[in-house]
Amino acid sequence: MAERREVVAMSLQGSNDDSERPTPDPLRAFTLREVADRLNVGLSTVTRMVQAGEIEVFRPRGRGKGRPVRVTEAALFKVFYGRHNAA
Repeated sequence: MAERREVVAMSLQGSNDDSERPTPDPLRAFTLREVADRLNVGLSTVTRMVQAGEIEVFRPRGRGKGRPVRVTEAALFKVFYGRHNAA
């Protein structure tokens, strides 16, 4: 599990340099499919993580129940770097 987080974290930052932790882009958001691809897991696994509160999501402004769910880059960083319990 720790190895997967390291690989995913490296793919997010775009380099193998672990000396600096990148700053998440506050305007970057991913679909659940994009999150699944980045984590190298299935969509159902990401959905379970969202339902369990492991990944924070938001719905962009709009009307109706069919609004898409998005995950911010900051929420992914919290998962990767173990800060998802921090307020």
